[in-house]
Amino acid sequence: MHRVRAEGFVCKNRRAAYAGGRAGQHFKCKFVTTASFIVGPKPAKKVSDGHRSIAVYLFEEERQRFMGTVGVPERYPLPTEGQIVEIRTSIAIPGRTASSSKAKYFGQIRDDIARGECSVNQLKLRADESEGEQKCD
Repeated sequence: MHRVRAEGFVCKNRRAAYAGGRAGQHFKCKFVTTASFIVGPKPAKKVSDGHRSIAVYLFEEERQRFMGTVGVPERYPLPTEGQIVEIRTSIAIPGRTASSSKAKYFGQIRDDIARGECSVNQLKLRADESEGEQKCD
């Protein structure tokens, strides 16, 4: 599953009787990873969105690229601009922002990582749409 860059998998007991809806018969396993992002200024249209969130950036070819906004739960203090934070993400979709990959902040500020290490190369990309959906037997 990792080799074909799948986003995860679902298992079901093959001996379980059919039950419609969410019957608790399925186990969903999503592949997640963490990456270090730089906290930066929110774009103008995101400043007054009413959410408790931060804007995150990564380096791409020597320039900072806005990767989206990530919500910050009430239990964590808001990181300040310029800090490096650890964000939990699912497999990234090429061309999309971090916010579209269901990124989560879990309160970890990194002071052991240099800004230059916060690059798009950290992200694990999903297989291209053109490769078709991968199914395993």
